[in-house]
Amino acid sequence: MSAKTHDSLGRARRRSQGGAGPKPLPSKDSVKTGAFNARAPEGLGVSGTVWWRWAVVQLEAMGIADNADREHLRLCAETVQEYRDAKAFVRKHGAHIVDSKGIVSRNPAQVTAEKARRDLRSFYSDLGLTPSARAKFGTPEKDDDPMAALMRQTQRN
Repeated sequence: MSAKTHDSLGRARRRSQGGAGPKPLPSKDSVKTGAFNARAPEGLGVSGTVWWRWAVVQLEAMGIADNADREHLRLCAETVQEYRDAKAFVRKHGAHIVDSKGIVSRNPAQVTAEKARRDLRSFYSDLGLTPSARAKFGTPEKDDDPMAALMRQTQRN
């Protein structure tokens, strides 16, 4: 049985439920699964390819691009493509459709777009492409950020 502690509200909580602080980003010198291949995979549409290029720039800037991420990036790029295609279809045909019997229902493309949006939130978080995901990794602060400097000074006092 794991040891328990209490949170600030007096609730019992296992130590394994957090409190370890931010996880450090992998070192740029850490072992990688291979040199990252930044070329977009075959078969992506225009939107997916544009997103791929943006994501690769972001991951390389953070120093965490790795070939192990390639498949996850491909899935995310395909989902971006699916989302944008579905949204374009909805813009063209409307969020609701009328069948031959006169029954109004939601456009299936609207449902596809909503599912893709939920999937994208998960993908972005997994890849570290959201502010909250980067905060979990404890990304380094910018040296020229005046707010970060003020926060450091406040913490020292």
